[in-house]
Amino acid sequence: MKKIIILALALSATFANAQTLTQAVNKFSGTEITSSGEIGIGVMSETDLSFKSADGTFDVLLDAGRQARKSLAGCKFTIFSGANCKADIKAEIKVKGNSVKLIVYEINNLMRINKQPY
Repeated sequence: MKKIIILALALSATFANAQTLTQAVNKFSGTEITSSGEIGIGVMSETDLSFKSADGTFDVLLDAGRQARKSLAGCKFTIFSGANCKADIKAEIKVKGNSVKLIVYEINNLMRINKQPY
C-alpha cells in the first residue's frame, strides 16, 4: 500500500511540473551561445543574414555594429555550395512562436573561402 501511495505522489508531482512544448522552448530564449559556421546573405534574399552550423540554419539579427556589417559585405549563400564566409560568433537565442533566430553580437575569425559553384 505504501508503494502505491508513493507512486501516486510521485506521478502527481511529475504531472504538476509538466510544461507545454512552448514553455519548454521559451526557456531557451535569451540563452547566449558560441558557434562556428557559415555566415552570409540568404539564398533568396538581398539583405537577410543566415548562419549555418552543425546545429542547423538560422536567421540572424545582427547586433554587432557598423564595422561587423561592413566586414560581412560579399558574404553570401548559394543554392548548392553554402556560404563563402565562415566565422565564430557569439549570439543570443531568440525564440518567438515556432521561429528560432540568433541575435549575433560578436563576430570573430571571419574567413572568406573560395567555393566552386556546382
